[in-house]
Amino acid sequence: MNIKKTTAFLLCIIMILASLPSFAGDSYANRGEVATMLLQAADFYNPGVVKTDIIKGYEDGQLHEEKNVTRAEALVMLSRAFGVLPEPVGHNKRVALTAGDFTDIPNWAEKELAPVFNSGIVAGTSNGVFSPNNNVTKRQMELFIERVYSLYATNQKDDFYATVNKDALENMEIIPGNLTAGTLENIQIESVSKVESIISDAVSSGNSRNTNKQKIADFYKCIVDENSRNKKGIAPIKPYLDKIDSAKNISELTQLEYTISEEICVSSFLGFSLGIDLDDSTKYVLCFSGMSPLMNKEFYFESQEKHSAYITYLETLLKLSGESAEDASLHARKYFEFEKTLATSMLSTQDRNDLEKLYTEVPFGKLVYMYPDFDMDKVLAFSGLSKAEKVLVLDKPLTAKFAEVYNQSNFAELRTAMKLSLLVSCGYMLNEEFKDAEYNLEKVVVGAIKKRSSHQDAITAIQNVMGECLSEIYVEKYFDEESKKDVENLTRDIIEVFKKRIDNLSWMSESTKEKAKLKLSCLRLKIGYPDSMDTYLDEVEILPPEKGGTYFANILAISKKQREQYKYAQFGRVNKDSWGVAPYTANAYYNPSLNEIVLPAAILQPPLYDKKAGYEEKLGGIGYVIAHEITHCFDNNGAKFDEYGNMNNWWSEEDYRAFELLCKDVADFFDGEEAIPAVQNNGQLTLNENIADLGSVAC
Repeated sequence: MNIKKTTAFLLCIIMILASLPSFAGDSYANRGEVATMLLQAADFYNPGVVKTDIIKGYEDGQLHEEKNVTRAEALVMLSRAFGVLPEPVGHNKRVALTAGDFTDIPNWAEKELAPVFNSGIVAGTSNGVFSPNNNVTKRQMELFIERVYSLYATNQKDDFYATVNKDALENMEIIPGNLTAGTLENIQIESVSKVESIISDAVSSGNSRNTNKQKIADFYKCIVDENSRNKKGIAPIKPYLDKIDSAKNISELTQLEYTISEEICVSSFLGFSLGIDLDDSTKYVLCFSGMSPLMNKEFYFESQEKHSAYITYLETLLKLSGESAEDASLHARKYFEFEKTLATSMLSTQDRNDLEKLYTEVPFGKLVYMYPDFDMDKVLAFSGLSKAEKVLVLDKPLTAKFAEVYNQSNFAELRTAMKLSLLVSCGYMLNEEFKDAEYNLEKVVVGAIKKRSSHQDAITAIQNVMGECLSEIYVEKYFDEESKKDVENLTRDIIEVFKKRIDNLSWMSESTKEKAKLKLSCLRLKIGYPDSMDTYLDEVEILPPEKGGTYFANILAISKKQREQYKYAQFGRVNKDSWGVAPYTANAYYNPSLNEIVLPAAILQPPLYDKKAGYEEKLGGIGYVIAHEITHCFDNNGAKFDEYGNMNNWWSEEDYRAFELLCKDVADFFDGEEAIPAVQNNGQLTLNENIADLGSVAC
């Protein structure tokens, strides 16, 4: 179903625990160099420390400063330099790696290095491996020192971020059921609290039929009615599971793809959707994707522990569908290997962040040729769309690989894939065991600490699929026209500063400057809420449990109406006034295809925004967010789009070469910087966000 899932792993937020990198040009550090580095680093924290406190002589009485230093020896020297290290608390405690995380710590080091390991600053060369006898490089030594700075968080010149955020980092707690904490999360929690209030009011009061409040209340009741859902179990999708089990060949599986797509809006293998034409932002274009692994490409290089947890999850789903334990285990393992084969061809997360790599324009006939077993006209019809001359293919290498493996020799794995697609797409609406399976996976893969309640599920689901019902009430109760106008004016002020900064660029020609400023002048501002709300849910009947309504049935009714909307939209002009998020979303974004920045009402609240605050406070809060989003106009992706939102090269050749060199400087600067011990930043992957942060601060 075309419904946003709440499952964290489906949102692909898996972090890759990388080993300490061998930085290009990095060299091993000798004893004298390490001692000098530590002496300079520790002077603020351990006044009076001298070089001879850090480096000890050998039996021959010599310091032998020219000798290389092992990682274990380097940490002994660090301990001598800084003295007693602070105990990790809060954030530092959460990310700490203790001695118990490593399997190769020598006996002599267990006592000698206990204070260092207890501080949580030690990271290995790979997962669970400390490598005490490997020589330490200069960059690795710098990382050890940087972790100590973060642990103390008392000197702005050493670690500005950790120092100014010390109280927050030490005291902020991750709410059970959530995966992260921070300012935006706190604002989102506040926004969700307001949404909960609206929903509570709708549920507790009598509402007229077919009103927004009635639909919200009836949908909520269906989701929290877990007893009824547990009794029904997989009944809503059982007929389709039986048909999948009875399929005997690839032809029958293909026919089932049509049936399931048409009847319950689940596409297992092929799917079409609408996107904005990259060449002409006034038109819609067909987008196509084939089957994709549930996880991102990097997951398949993760630890065996995470792979085992994922296979167990797949196995559990298959058992819930009615398979025997033996069959479920066999099918889950074979499917994992099949999925891993697909993953080797898919774009990396880094490449998926590059729009020119992510989307490839192909003629419709090419898809017909690639997938001879499918009737593409039928696939289109079940997506609610019609044939068009060109199609944007999402992840062409993966699409081509799936076309290659969609054949009778892989029939068993494809049948399992169809079954799992149905179970993942619908399981969260069925009995609680599906949610238990999902939580058990999230515990291992992303560190979830508590299963979400049915009430939390209901609040999230209503926000995801009933935006038009909620939005009008939310804006009326919690936002005002004065704040909307105030932020619009602030944004225009910031745009003028951007124009002045462009005028002052020494590396950009006058002709390109004029085009850059034109793009800013054409920037669309969507602040607070849309001038008109969507109304398609007016035609959807939401039924409560007492009238036969279920979570599954109501979602299906909404999905079918969404499919109808596709049909009506395809050949019309792009509605550039529509919003991609609801007003109660605590986030902001830049959309290059529409050349617009969007700041929903939810993010326009303290501490980021208060209409009573002074101008400087507003700049330091929401002003930073606004400038960040505006900078995305000119990041490595945004720079490829013109003032109309078309992917069009508006740069001079010389200027764009200079721009690419500057982008490389930013990528190189951030590459290898640690987010937390043992997790290094990929400078190219995060390039667009780093550019936006730097541009915002400069503005």
